[in-house]
Amino acid sequence: NKKELKNLKHYEFFKIHNKIDYSPIFFIYGEEYYLREKVLSTLLEHFSFSAEDDFDKVTLYGENNTASEAIENLEMTPFLSQYKIVVIRNFNKLKTEDKNQLAEYAKNPFSSSILLAVTEKIDKRKKAEKTIFQNSTTIECKKPYSPKDINLWLKNELLAKNKGMNFDAMHLFSQSIDLDFMLASNELEKLIIYTKDANIITKDDVLTCVASSKINKIFDLQNSLGNRDLKKSLNISENMLKNNESSIFFIVMLTRYFTIL
Repeated sequence: NKKELKNLKHYEFFKIHNKIDYSPIFFIYGEEYYLREKVLSTLLEHFSFSAEDDFDKVTLYGENNTASEAIENLEMTPFLSQYKIVVIRNFNKLKTEDKNQLAEYAKNPFSSSILLAVTEKIDKRKKAEKTIFQNSTTIECKKPYSPKDINLWLKNELLAKNKGMNFDAMHLFSQSIDLDFMLASNELEKLIIYTKDANIITKDDVLTCVASSKINKIFDLQNSLGNRDLKKSLNISENMLKNNESSIFFIVMLTRYFTIL
């Protein structure tokens, strides 16, 4: 059975991407570049394409190409693959007439093709965008707004990599990372390399590889607060913020400290 078209958050998509059936249009949108790229590459892989495969795949750009070019490629019969795939990057930069043309196409798309529209911004109040949206499988790629978002991302990544991490380790990781999925991805890769072939990543692993510098700094701040050394507390706080330490981590750790007191 074909999976019912619906609006998916990125973490929902990564949970079920292997079960997603054919859809003539996938609309990938949101301000998080790292996630948009990952969703796009995951879909290409799901439909047996690599990022470099250009035989039955065409990549167009909203600022340089037209809807006519996209539709002309979409109506071509695939040569070696099951589907002809057309990727439109920067969809939001298409001209209004081109969006209108693609909105008409969305009402009756070709069954041998897949359109992958990728964009940072979309105005669903406009008729063309609304029509395309309603006739697409959509995946929203938002930036992380709290450690909870990092945690949701982390669960999916660990599952995909066949790695385990207990609750305390996951909590420490998500609290220690700045709110940036690309940074989180890099830190997770470092952690996996550090733990080598271990199937379970522990809190000590996270503390050693990811959180140690942040934890040490915050402990210094907590100690100076405990000693009522205002000048030192302000100096440590200022240095941490100047070095782009996560303000969320900063607040969470201090809140926990004062709660314990």
